[in-house]
Amino acid sequence: MPWTKRQIIEMAFEEAGLAQYAYDLSPEQLQSAARRLDAMMMSWNGEGVQIGYNASANPDPDEDSGLPDRAYQTAITGLAISIAPSYGKPVAMETKAAYAQGMSMLKIHSAYPQNVPIPAGYPIGAGYKQIPGWHSDFAPPETPSLSAGSTPLEFEE
Repeated sequence: MPWTKRQIIEMAFEEAGLAQYAYDLSPEQLQSAARRLDAMMMSWNGEGVQIGYNASANPDPDEDSGLPDRAYQTAITGLAISIAPSYGKPVAMETKAAYAQGMSMLKIHSAYPQNVPIPAGYPIGAGYKQIPGWHSDFAPPETPSLSAGSTPLEFEE
């Protein structure tokens, strides 16, 4: 079941010791937490943890987060660590440990080996996947491409 950004934010406030029964979130606080959540997810993206978060220029707390199930707890604890000092709350060691463990797990799941193309003219062996129409003992010239998320863009010459 996909979670909204609001659900992650409310759980983060609970994790930080600012539960709803004792603390009501104003719309400004909710919007600020949504911006912090977006910023945290963009920093994860910069670290190579690309998990499909739905970021936006003006975050709406009621939109789907886009996070996979394995990322919820780490997002909650990370956001709690981010917002707790703003409200004068110390962060529990358990929360920090859960965040560190979760980030480690997410980095493992996000690790993809980088494809290294065979340079043009390099001798190829029997295990090389032939390109249709190319029959040579040497690698063909590369087709320029540009990475655009999960699929590369290819240019025709």
